[in-house]
Amino acid sequence: MRGLGGRVRLAGVVALVAMLTWRVGAVTRLPSADGQFWDIQDTSPWSQDSGGIATGGRANPFNGFGYLKMRVRQPGGATLVPSQYLTGFGLAHDGERFDTITPVLHGDVLVSRGLFAPADANYLRYVDSYTNASRDNRVIDVAWGGAAGAFEDGGPVTVAASSNGNRTIDLADTFVTVMQNAKHVADPEHGPSGHGPSAHVLGSHAAGLLTSVGDMYADPFTNRWPGYDPAHIGYVFTLTVKPGETVALMTFVVKGLSEAYDPRGGFPNPAARCAGGAQVLPAVCRRRAAYSGGRIRDCPRDRRRSTTCCRAGSPRADAVAAFADRQLARGGGAVNGAAVHGRRKDGPPRFRTR
Repeated sequence: MRGLGGRVRLAGVVALVAMLTWRVGAVTRLPSADGQFWDIQDTSPWSQDSGGIATGGRANPFNGFGYLKMRVRQPGGATLVPSQYLTGFGLAHDGERFDTITPVLHGDVLVSRGLFAPADANYLRYVDSYTNASRDNRVIDVAWGGAAGAFEDGGPVTVAASSNGNRTIDLADTFVTVMQNAKHVADPEHGPSGHGPSAHVLGSHAAGLLTSVGDMYADPFTNRWPGYDPAHIGYVFTLTVKPGETVALMTFVVKGLSEAYDPRGGFPNPAARCAGGAQVLPAVCRRRAAYSGGRIRDCPRDRRRSTTCCRAGSPRADAVAAFADRQLARGGGAVNGAAVHGRRKDGPPRFRTR
């Protein structure tokens, strides 16, 4: 009996180790310029295959961010698909990119995602495309976001800056920067941010398509932000898509380090001894991200053909918007605010890749 008990205990230990090993593999890590990483929930074991960011590194600027929820309606208002958390994209990792292999279908709307996280920067770009496979128009409400913190852990999430300067999230904002207000300061732009701050770039033409801001961990289409936890932010875009048409949204996240501790281990963070806001201010000001010298970086050919690499945002939103306008004018495409429509008579715009 003792031998049998030992074998049972050994089997239990092996099973536990196997489970822990699988959980470690729940994300795929990509390096970033801050010395940390992006941990992406792709097709790894135990992962949600959602394209979300688990933490953004040991400074924990996120507690799960970059997710999508979708609601599909008829133009008359009838709901075809209630709030649906989107997973199962079959995201395949290749260098600095993740691309959908198995698009997700809900309410005759086909959804795919593309992620790009260059190792020489602290931003991650999303390109999310929506194709109407039905014979009728579809109104698609898309919530993009997640948790930019976790309650008081690191400090409550507070808006440090927004594009119009009023430190609130408005429907005309092109970007929003949040920090984790460890000391509950009145001027959050100057820190300190307990865990890392982050910037969410919505785009210079988001006005009109950004229709509300919801509680991402409730129903973001009916529950407004801030909810139970102000960290749970869902930016809600509303798209009207014709039959056979593809519309895409491009958004970005930018991350910073903690101003309270060194994410490599230990206290305090050397950056925090310099000046408050040493990480918050760069997240506000250094939104150079994906636009460099008039190029939209690493845009795959298939997405150029379907015009999904235009914009709904860029950390240099004004420059990217102007560039996208020029490209669309050359290609004869029509732009509806921040969305780029993929059905056109005169051919797609021509984007250069790096």
